[in-house]
This record gives sequence, structure tokens and C-alpha cells, in this order.
Amino acid sequence: MEISIITPTFNRADCLVRCLDSVTNQLRHLPLDLKVEQVVVDDGSLDNTRELLARYAADHPHVVPVYFDCNRGVNAARNAAVRKAAYRWCLILDSDDALNPGALDRIAGVVEAEPGYRSYMFTVDDRIEEMAAIGDRREYVFEDFLLGRADGDFAHLLDRQLLLDHPFDENLRIYEGLFFLSFFKDAGRMLFTNIVTHRRERDRSDSVSLTLIRTNDAVIRRKLQKAEMQLERFGEDYISAGHPEIVSRLYFEIADNSTLLGEYVRASQALPMAGDSMKTVILKFIIALRLGVPYKWMLQRYLLKKYRKPERGVN
Repeated sequence: MEISIITPTFNRADCLVRCLDSVTNQLRHLPLDLKVEQVVVDDGSLDNTRELLARYAADHPHVVPVYFDCNRGVNAARNAAVRKAAYRWCLILDSDDALNPGALDRIAGVVEAEPGYRSYMFTVDDRIEEMAAIGDRREYVFEDFLLGRADGDFAHLLDRQLLLDHPFDENLRIYEGLFFLSFFKDAGRMLFTNIVTHRRERDRSDSVSLTLIRTNDAVIRRKLQKAEMQLERFGEDYISAGHPEIVSRLYFEIADNSTLLGEYVRASQALPMAGDSMKTVILKFIIALRLGVPYKWMLQRYLLKKYRKPERGVN
């Protein structure tokens, strides 16, 4: 078996070596028929990440470095790593995370024991309790994720061809779950095995999860783009699965975010497909009176108050 570990990185000088060592320290214990490389893409880092990566790669031939001259985003970095990868299987490992000792051997053991899948999923250490509810092993199908019957944050091993056929959209830097839906649709069946393979660092100040709140136009535009992409890619799948209400919700998201951006024609075109809920009635009123600016001001004040972190040291 052959595994290419896919690692995008940007300004991670504080933790990159930990990630790299978590792979390197396992190599001497792997069976001879298990080949591993780690493709690391420096996404135009402004700290000394690039220099650290270059020195590490010079001493460790399994590390394959790729360097961007400027920051292009995590999706561009992942796509570049996949294109550079030499092996069939791609294991996603972010540079602020690390592999558990023995993880590579155990992952390979699952694939060899249960061949026939193109997508395998494992457990991350901050989701142990959540994954315990799933059980030791479970097979999923595309509709489980499409309809939200499966809702988990997994570690992923994917057939490289899936990633080549459905590249991450480089204009949408977050919402990776949307891209995994494309992988799952193509794969058909996915196997989850409750083995803890990844250790993750959360609560970083630069975590992507902190950029999802609609407190500025950039976030609003990304949410609009995500809703349009989800509707385009999976709208017919929701209808076929008997859930037109999800399509209506996506149209509402398009109308809502377009209104916040002052794009009233776009909002008016989407709103008739958004159903007839009270929220839709209110939004129709806002659009008719061109009240997008005060609506955005009130929404953002509410969100800033709701999600403001308490200051440390204050009782």
C-alpha cells in the first residue's frame, strides 16, 4: 500500500515540525510494503515556515515540499499537493495537527482488511465521545451526508482520483464539507472505523472556524457563494431524495446574503423559490424597501455581541 499525506501550511512555524515529526517517527516501524510520502505545500508563508520546511525536507526524503510565492488559500494548497502526490491513497493532515503513534500502520491495516472502498474515515482525538456513539465500524452512503444523517468531523483517507476529479474550489477558501460531498457522491460507499488517528489543535486565533460569522462583507459573500455552489451541485440530489425543503432553504440563503450585500435583483430572483415562511415574508419586505444596509447593521451588531469572546482575567 502507498499513502501520500497531504499537508497545506501557512504561517505555521510554531507547529509544523511537530506535524512532520508525527509522521517521521512512524516510518521506521512500518512494514516494508507500506510506502509513505508527505507532500507539504507552503502557501506563501510570511514567517519562517518556508525555511523550516526546506531544512526538514533536506534531511527527510519522504517529505516533498512545494512552495507558493504568495498566499493562494488552503484549497489551492491542497490541490497542488494532490497533483504532486505520487501514490494512490491521500491522507489529509493539516499542519497544526499531528498523527497518533502507529496511525499509519493501523490505517493500512483497515484498508487491507476491508478493500473495495474509495473513502475511509477515522477518528480525531477531540471527537472521541461523538464517534463512540457511532460504534466501532459503520458503512455510510452518499445520502447519509447529503441529508445530514451522518454528521461528524472525521479524519479522511481518500482515493487520489476522487481529489483529482473533484478539486477543491480555489475561490472558496472554506466550507470543505461541500467538497467532501462531491467525493462521497462519486465514491458511493464510505467506511468509518473508530480508530483515533489524528491529534488536533483547536482554539488557534487563526482558525478557519472563526471566520464563518457574517460580520463583514467578505464572509457574507463566501456564504452566498457556498449556497449557490451547493444548490448547483446537489439541488437535484435533494429533490430526488425527497427533501425539497433543503433546496428552498438554499434559495433563502442566496436571497438573504444577496440582500445584505445590496444585490437586490439577485435576491428578488432567488426569493420566490425560498418558500413562504415568516422569514421569507420579512425578507421580501426588506428587499422591496431596499433596507439591506440597516438589516446588515443590526445583524452584525447582534452577531458581534453573541459571539464576542469574554476577556481573560475578567470575572
